Amino acid sequence: MEGKGAEAPNIPQEENSMNKNDCRTRPMSVGVMRVYDFGTAKLHAYETGDPINDQTLVVEREGRAVVIEPPCFRESIAALEEYLRESGLTVAGVVAAYHMAGAGFCEGVRVYATPEARVRPCRRGKGPDRPVCSGFWGGL
Repeated sequence: MEGKGAEAPNIPQEENSMNKNDCRTRPMSVGVMRVYDFGTAKLHAYETGDPINDQTLVVEREGRAVVIEPPCFRESIAALEEYLRESGLTVAGVVAAYHMAGAGFCEGVRVYATPEARVRPCRRGKGPDRPVCSGFWGGL
């Protein structure tokens, strides 16, 4: 089918699409959370509204959650922590694919990172890429 995305094998097309507007929307102290309910799992998509318009995904199943690409800015981190607490979710892990900024927001939770994220820790005053993060900390 030209002009259309590849279909997943063995999955009827009507089950293979996601309606981006079929969600619950919750305003946060910073940004907005959109929750998509798929029955056995939920996807919490956090649009931080921060200066870099960060997106953080939280995949939930049976009261446990995995955070994918944590937010960078303090206000967004605090808003996400509050949301997770109020939702009663237990964070089982954090996946950092691009950077480690904000990866330690859930104290004591294991962080899984790609090799690229490991070389871009963006921790205040630490890490091999301080020039990448220069100027970044002023906004935090």
